[in-house]
Amino acid sequence: MKVEDIKFTVPESWKGKNILVMPYMNQSTEKTAANLKVEIDPTAIGKSCGIEYRDSITCVKYNSNYVPKYGGSITLNDYSCWNILLDSNKITLEEQSIIMGVSENEGNLDAIQSYDSEIVTVGAMQKTINPDGYGEFPTQMAEFKDEYPDLFEQLFTNCGWSVEKENDKWRVYYSNKTGQDLKNEIRENCSGLTCGKKIKAIPIEPLINVAKNEVFQSKQIHDFIARLNNRVLKVVPSGYSYSLKDYMKSKLGKATVLDHHINRPAFVATDFGKILDCFFKIQECRIIHQNGRRKKKYFR
Repeated sequence: MKVEDIKFTVPESWKGKNILVMPYMNQSTEKTAANLKVEIDPTAIGKSCGIEYRDSITCVKYNSNYVPKYGGSITLNDYSCWNILLDSNKITLEEQSIIMGVSENEGNLDAIQSYDSEIVTVGAMQKTINPDGYGEFPTQMAEFKDEYPDLFEQLFTNCGWSVEKENDKWRVYYSNKTGQDLKNEIRENCSGLTCGKKIKAIPIEPLINVAKNEVFQSKQIHDFIARLNNRVLKVVPSGYSYSLKDYMKSKLGKATVLDHHINRPAFVATDFGKILDCFFKIQECRIIHQNGRRKKKYFR
């Protein structure tokens, strides 16, 4: 006799407990029942789509909006593979110090929230999905899909998330929704009445699961390094000819411009140009004060 498999999900809190399963047509009876003990299947870890974090998302007020937030618990200090990255020369000690310093200001590796106008923000570097479904996080998803297709399917595709190339840019979808429709679904249970309380924000659950995955955490860290060396330090301040690499020699200086670039990338060139203007005016005033009216020309 062929028996059909029945699959169902039980809360993680049931682990180790005995349950009585009674299938029936018209009336339940212990004569057709099975006494089972709930155990966690190690091979299923990471395949839950984050349902275990359903009671961990809080509704908070950010400016005038009520939005869901998961603060996370994994700092870059907690990342377990630093030694592997250092030993394989994929990162330097200086880069590690800079990234860890910036993360203290930005957030945890597994932090997820839906602030401002953005649909959602993910991770320590605060990669975002913008109001139209594009942004830095869809690009990161596409790269992750290319590098780890099987893991992408497990963590994203099987949990409702996908990324597509549209208008030469990467765009993200959750259950075929993007843009304002997706934003509304993520925030629908968050309001003044639920502020400060735990809420259900199902689309965020898989992203929490993703952000806790060590392989994806490594992706975050590699992106930190690439952003610093290939984008931030190559910025040329407005009104000047040299790049930030020529000015920023300390870890603190590099961490500062990296942090600014994460939050306001378009402002870095202008703001650092203003800083240099101020610096050279102060230096010029000092020379005038010390040497009469003699002026010294600085490169521009």
